[in-house]
Amino acid sequence: MARKKEQKAQATAKAATAASQIGHKFNWGELVRDILHGRLFLSLDFFTRNWLYVALFTFLLLALQAVKYDTQNQMTKLKQAKVDLNNAKTDLVDASARYNSSIRESQMVKLMDSLHIGLAAPDQPPYRLYENN
Repeated sequence: MARKKEQKAQATAKAATAASQIGHKFNWGELVRDILHGRLFLSLDFFTRNWLYVALFTFLLLALQAVKYDTQNQMTKLKQAKVDLNNAKTDLVDASARYNSSIRESQMVKLMDSLHIGLAAPDQPPYRLYENN
């Protein structure tokens, strides 16, 4: 019985407080103080009523962080691949230039003379041989 009276008194006090606050102006200082003291809306009752939303929100934040990390990792790999591609292109141009300089006729003549193999470039073009039936 005493418990019901106590609950009724608390309900009456809350109603009186709510009625007195209807005409009350909004106080920013009280709001800031309540936020700093953790008394705004994040009570145990809030979390018990909305645990699913809180868990979903937390999961989404963690998933967003994971996606961001993965994206940054892939971007780093892509940049490194671009650098490697540019290096490979440079090596290709360098190898092509070395090959083209080594197959020039003057370079080939110098090489044959330095090896003393007795080969020389012909002065006349090659003959075509035809078979007569």
